[in-house]
Order: sequence, then C-alpha cells, then structure tokens
Amino acid sequence: MRRALCLLVVAAALIAAAIVQASAPPGPRLAFVRITFPRNSASSSDLLTSGPGGGVRQLVTGNSVPGGSEPGGLAWSPDGQTLAVAEESDLYLVAGDGTGLRRLTDLGNAIGPVFSIDGKTIFFSRYKVRGPVVGASIWAIDTDGAGLRQLTALRRLTFDSPASTSPAGDALAFSRVRCRTREAPSCGLAARLLSLSSGAERLLVRKAVSPIFSPDGSMIALISFRDRNGEIQTRPDESDPASELYVLDTAAGRMRRLTRTKDIAERAPSWDPSGQRIAFERQGPRPSRRIMEVNADGSCKKLLFKKQVRSNRLSYEFFAPAWQPGPGREAGRIVC
Repeated sequence: MRRALCLLVVAAALIAAAIVQASAPPGPRLAFVRITFPRNSASSSDLLTSGPGGGVRQLVTGNSVPGGSEPGGLAWSPDGQTLAVAEESDLYLVAGDGTGLRRLTDLGNAIGPVFSIDGKTIFFSRYKVRGPVVGASIWAIDTDGAGLRQLTALRRLTFDSPASTSPAGDALAFSRVRCRTREAPSCGLAARLLSLSSGAERLLVRKAVSPIFSPDGSMIALISFRDRNGEIQTRPDESDPASELYVLDTAAGRMRRLTRTKDIAERAPSWDPSGQRIAFERQGPRPSRRIMEVNADGSCKKLLFKKQVRSNRLSYEFFAPAWQPGPGREAGRIVC
C-alpha cells in the first residue's frame, strides 16, 4: 500500500448548495453521489436518491462548488428524514427532499459523518495534515451544533474514521489505518469497536475497514484486504490494494465473503432496512466508480449505476451509496 491508502480516511468530501425539489418519494430510497466530469473544467458533485434497482431518481442537492474532490461519506439520520454530508471539510445537514440545508461545523477538517442511534449526535473524523502530527481522530457533536468533544486520540500517522453505530446505541464501529511513515509501503488496517460509555476499544477484524452494522445487529458488513487480489491504480504514481466485501456474523464470529474480483476495490457498504441486501461502491483499475448491490448471502449481484459518458465532453461517475433507514422503507431481497 502506498501513501494513498495511508490517507484513505481523510479523502476530501462532497456537497454544496441546495436546490429545492418536490417532496421525497415514499418507500425505499438509496442516496448516492454523482460526480460530473466536464472535459475542460473542474468536476462537481450532486446528491441524489433513487428507488430500488436504481429507478425514480431525484436530485437532493446540486450546483455544487467545483473542485474535483471525492466524497468523504454521507449518512441518514435513523428516522430517515435528514442527511449529513460534508463539503469543503465541514459538515452540513439537509432534509431528504433538499430543503433546510444548514451548516453544522466550522472546523475546516471534518469529514465522514455518522449519526448516533437516537439521531441527536453526529460522529465524524477530524484530520490534521500539517505540523508535527499527521493523522485523524474521531469526534462527536450534537445536531444543534453544541457539545463538540473528542473520542479517540490524535496519533501520528494513525487515521480513525467512524463507520456505524450499533443498533443498541452503545458502541461505535470504526476504521483505523496506522502507517509507519508517510511514505511507508504498507499500513496496518483494522475494524474496531468503541464503547460510547467507557471509551474502551476492542478489535473486530484485522485487515478490514468500514464496519457497518446490519439493522438488527446480527451482522457487520466489512471491506477486507485479506485476499491480496491485486491493486487499483488511483493516480499515475499511486495505487491502493484491491479489496472485497465480507459480512461478519456477530454471534458466531464467522466471516463470509460476498464478492470475488481481481484488481477491483469494493467500498462503502450500506444495508437496506430489511437487512437482506447491501449496496456498495466498486472501483475499477481506470479508475472508474459504480454502485452495486448484493443480497446478504452473496447472491444476485447487480449493477445499479455505472460510469456514463454522455459525449466526449461530459461523463458521470457514482459514489457513496446510503440506504434510507426506517420502517416502511425496506427494499427486501434482490430477485435474480
């Protein structure tokens, strides 16, 4: 792994000004980011939702600030009414229909929002890339903007990023990437669990990131690097290791592999409210990113959104899927 992986959890993030749209459609909705790449100008990003299978798309926010930055994550509130997003390294809240956009932080180094189970707190990653410390730690802030507090220590070349809260609300699953030097050929990765009452940590899975609890907590989706199945060229002089999507049975402690690819990176898993299907991001070697879905048992893998080239002057890629939670929004099992 090169330096790009060391900075995996501190990628710059996404969205900007809101455009008011019609009321959000009822039923299951999948939020995602569409990046527009004009040939002769900077890229920009839009936040959209769609129904199961990729149909009935609706714009939530658009006309984003150009800059070419990749998404740093987005999250639904537990009631499915509000999205937390990041733009220019600060956090914003916006309703699912695009209304009520407001800024939550004014820190300049906040990305990767995750809601608490009661919807009153947002966990996020706060990074530092200059001075004696280069790393990222986990912080929390109340949704009214009060109560900013630090949850994990800032350590040199250690990057902590929140992933999901447990259904009981007592624990935060997070990723930790720890590097030896800024130019190290490899970094240690682990999915970990943080007690929200005591602050104690414990290991979930080595060589894995993005631990996402299923709605009932019986499984955790993970992105694992254990298989050593190639590399993804992210820039002319940088690459990331390929990765696969797994699920961990939390009771039995067993891992099940859901994808089998080479020179492909799976990322950003998201459970639908039924716990029967998972949406995830897939990056190929060009690179180009698309959104996939698969049943929790590994069956019926399907492509939802792939790179679109509208002309030699304009193309789109798709990032960061997030299923809208809540009763009545279950997409259920994918039919092959």
